[in-house]
Amino acid sequence: MPPDSSSKEQQFITIHPDADLEVRLYTTKDDNANTTFKEAGKGDKMIRGRIVATLNVSRKVLIENSSTLKAMLSSSFKSRIKISSIWRTTVYALSVPEIYAVIERSHYYFFHLEKLEHWFAKWFVVNKAKIKQMGVNKITPIRGMNELELLVYPCRQFDFASGFIMITRRLAYANKGHISLYNHNPKSRHLQLSPRIVGGINGARANLAHKIHEGAWPLMSKIRGVDQMSVSEILYALLDFDYEAPDDACSYCSRDFLDDVMKVRDDVKELFGGLCLDCIKSPMRKDKAPLLYGEDRRRIWDKGCRERHSQPTWWFSWLSSDQFADVHDRERDERKRLAAEARRKKSGSGTY
Repeated sequence: MPPDSSSKEQQFITIHPDADLEVRLYTTKDDNANTTFKEAGKGDKMIRGRIVATLNVSRKVLIENSSTLKAMLSSSFKSRIKISSIWRTTVYALSVPEIYAVIERSHYYFFHLEKLEHWFAKWFVVNKAKIKQMGVNKITPIRGMNELELLVYPCRQFDFASGFIMITRRLAYANKGHISLYNHNPKSRHLQLSPRIVGGINGARANLAHKIHEGAWPLMSKIRGVDQMSVSEILYALLDFDYEAPDDACSYCSRDFLDDVMKVRDDVKELFGGLCLDCIKSPMRKDKAPLLYGEDRRRIWDKGCRERHSQPTWWFSWLSSDQFADVHDRERDERKRLAAEARRKKSGSGTY
């Protein structure tokens, strides 16, 4: 029997000061085919793969945060438990497909995903420069935009409002053609955006294109077809707009269209701020638009929202209003509601 050869470069991490359980994180995909380790428990079975880290954790914390592990750890399991997928919740170098693997594992083990919201927010900040470059590289634009599309779902799952509004805005302006429900990651095709959110982004993109077509120049043919352009590309191309009226032009055709085109261009460039998670989660009825006014007597469209935004964001977020995809979403939102209510009661606030 080959010796246990997985101890090389293995990390030992203490997660909880009163740890009473050892969790081994391992991968079965390793460059060295001879790497093996002994299976947890009393047996002598060897597993081909490599232990990445051993975590010293609290059995009580796992039981409180995972109904699956509660059932497992409350039975005849000994002091060791094996988990086949790597939960690298202290690492911020994960790829987008690996983020999906984290969500998948939370569904499998019924981990409370909201516990990882701060981790995802930090992951997003650490990788923000890379995210901004997605779809910019002219060599692989399709791959980059597909990866950007894939980030909308994790931002929704981890309730990360600033990332959600940033990416949905970017997709509306920079994507060539509509985005789709299709998940480009073959290992997580069942994890998909709500159709309403997809419709909201596509509706915003079509609205931007229509504003350009109606107010600046007839360019609708440029946003579809084989040679279609993104809204951002059209706005950039309008910088080269020039018009010289014919000598025998009428009074309308002899006007200077440059100012009109540049005004529309500047307006469209700032028109849509992205989709707002808070408006999506708590949509107001369309016939009861927020009749709230600020000191300057202007409408307030982002009352109670984490991200500041104007009417177009509110409108397309209303069109994207929540559809509960599965039991994980319902249970998560109910836990968060109860936790928020408990915090308000503790602070002495009487408004819920």
